[in-house]
Amino acid sequence: NKKFPGFSRDEETRKGTYTPEAHRARIFGEHIQEYFEKLQEEDKEHFNKQFSKWDKCLKETKHEGIDDLFIHIHEQIRANPVYKSQKKAKKPTQFVDAKKTVIKTAKGQY
Repeated sequence: NKKFPGFSRDEETRKGTYTPEAHRARIFGEHIQEYFEKLQEEDKEHFNKQFSKWDKCLKETKHEGIDDLFIHIHEQIRANPVYKSQKKAKKPTQFVDAKKTVIKTAKGQY
C-alpha cells in the first residue's frame, strides 16, 4: 500500500520512493515528541492540559522521551504478544423509586 508515511511519488515520472527512516520515525512517535517539546517551551498551560498524563508516565517509567517509551513498549509486546482482555466491573443499577421504574444514571434520571 502506498499510504505509508515516508512514501512519496514524483508526479512527472509517476515513480514512487520509500524512505523507511520516515516511517520508523512516525511509528516511534517522533512527531509527538517534537510537539511535546514545542508546547513544553512555548505554552505551559496548554502543555499541562494536553500532555500531563504523558509527562507523568515518562517520569514514572524514567524514560527520557516518548520515542524511548515507545521502544520499551514494543520490546514488551515482542516479549509477550498475547493480549489479555480485562473484565470491567458491572455497576449495579440504581433505582430512584420503590417500583423500580426510574433509573438513576450519571446523566440524570430516566
